[in-house]
Amino acid sequence: MEKSICPKCGTLEGKYHEDGCTLEYCPVCRNEKIFCQCNEVEDKKLRTPYIEYPLLCAKCGKKYPDLFRVDDREWEYYIQPDKRKEIICEECYNFIKEVIDGGAHSLPGFRRVDFTYRGEK
Repeated sequence: MEKSICPKCGTLEGKYHEDGCTLEYCPVCRNEKIFCQCNEVEDKKLRTPYIEYPLLCAKCGKKYPDLFRVDDREWEYYIQPDKRKEIICEECYNFIKEVIDGGAHSLPGFRRVDFTYRGEK
């Protein structure tokens, strides 16, 4: 397995971020280090070396899928409860909708729910 490189500061996995890197977290408050209000901690034992934990689609495993927006009601309708806080890529989301709405596994008598917003303009 190859080591990944921090996309912001260029440090190699297992090494510490460069000063000012927006992807380093404060070892005290766990917020982004450059924005935290904690006193500067220079003790390397408290800092966490860079390790890449990529965002993955929970269905297909695609790394860093493009994010998209879906109405909460629609998301809750199509995505099973234990996966609702996961990332689903748009291609997998559309597949899930197709399978539920009209695929071979849809329920008899199932009618697609219309999630179109009809509020005031």
